[in-house]
Amino acid sequence: LLLLAESDAGTLPWDLVPVQLDQVVGKAVEMFAGVAEATGVELTCGRVQPVLVQGNGNRLRQVINNLVDNAIKFTGMGGKVTVELTQADETRDVVLSVRDTGPGIAPEDLPQIFERFCRGDKSRQRGPMTRGSGLGLAICRGIVANHGGKITVESKVGAGTTFCVRLPGTPRDAELR
Repeated sequence: LLLLAESDAGTLPWDLVPVQLDQVVGKAVEMFAGVAEATGVELTCGRVQPVLVQGNGNRLRQVINNLVDNAIKFTGMGGKVTVELTQADETRDVVLSVRDTGPGIAPEDLPQIFERFCRGDKSRQRGPMTRGSGLGLAICRGIVANHGGKITVESKVGAGTTFCVRLPGTPRDAELR
């Protein structure tokens, strides 16, 4: 709640430095591999391009971890979670996508999915693994917005959900550190 309040007030300290986001994504996927395996979910990296963004590495890691964690929680045994990271040629925008084959999100829940304390359809909650405060996606939205980006969601009931984070990138020829 403190993070959200500071973000709303514009007082959250943001030390923006070059962040090699592909490395952050790789570490997140590696970190959640055991959790995915234990729950019978296949976690894979699709296309992951080397990209550099100006940002706060810890906060961006928090966004990626939350999205991957949520995808695993809501994808049933035998399902799949795919993480991809690309950079658009024309805009230089960096696009992170986390796609799952879970139950999807009901259309009536989508408009408020990024609101604080939103827990969505109670039928999607399968016990202790899906418990939470309903703050994770609101925090993600705040972090992404403070990086000049946007987070969106597309979902189809019975077919899965994809979260996309779009951030301003640096030119491809910028030195990766």
